Amino acid sequence: MKISAENLIHTTSPINQVIASAVESPGQAAVSVAETGLVSQTQQALKAMPEVDLARVSEMKAALENGTLSLDGNVLAKAMMDYYRR
Repeated sequence: MKISAENLIHTTSPINQVIASAVESPGQAAVSVAETGLVSQTQQALKAMPEVDLARVSEMKAALENGTLSLDGNVLAKAMMDYYRR
């Protein structure tokens, strides 16, 4: 499929608008991205998110310590195989 501005112009997503303008005038793409601030907004949102879900880690630690963590080896093995097959 060829990317054209017509394919993207009908959406209201800021990133699609930037891509559409880049397709129409490639030299202006960097300016458009900087002007929208989309990259900086995304970076700020990512920085605000925790890297680790500490509440979930605490739950798992407690379950391990209490011996209440149930584990199906077959389900775990399948999940591992599915992950590495991607």
